Amino acid sequence: MKKSEAYIKITALIVCVLLLCAVLADLYRFSICFKAAKNLPPLCETVPIRFLIYGSGSDTVSAVFHLYNSKNEEFAAIERSWKGETLHIDFIGASFGGKTLYFPRCIHGYAAGVSAGIPAGISALTSCRRGTRLSRYYMQKELCRLYDFAGYEKDFFRLARYALRLDMFGLSQRISGTPYNPHRTLNLAACEPGKTYIIKTDSNGGLEVLAE
Repeated sequence: MKKSEAYIKITALIVCVLLLCAVLADLYRFSICFKAAKNLPPLCETVPIRFLIYGSGSDTVSAVFHLYNSKNEEFAAIERSWKGETLHIDFIGASFGGKTLYFPRCIHGYAAGVSAGIPAGISALTSCRRGTRLSRYYMQKELCRLYDFAGYEKDFFRLARYALRLDMFGLSQRISGTPYNPHRTLNLAACEPGKTYIIKTDSNGGLEVLAE
């Protein structure tokens, strides 16, 4: 056997082993989410995000988004301008045992003319690549700071890790969600500049924007 052929076979074997390990790790993370969801405390009127839209220019929208923990303490603020006519915020969820919890994935600008004729899933995916990824602000080692309820930290972290697993490796999410991994996008076009809004979540899959 030639050396080149041996190298190819060894490389192929290594790739197969790595893929198998990745699949097994994903299956493990999937399986423990059922227990994690069962352990969750009831979530009612949890507010992980507050935001204020400053205004818009010819092709940009400026705003500030504040992230809060379970004690309603701010731990991060994202203030900048996004290219587009309006702002959208994408969420990715973990849905197990009749409970659904959404985690903010990214903030991005939206231009109707640019996105015309493009399927919604593909448009959101492309926009997220140009937008602001949020998981880096709230995902820490073994902790999801948005839902850091005492005694349940591991459960929330496991659900967040499953929902965001591809984002955390820098890869794109699937275009459409699955029953266990739903996607939702909130359009903030109706929000008035200069007015504070909250995004409220609960463990029943509730996700809504409300004026304070």
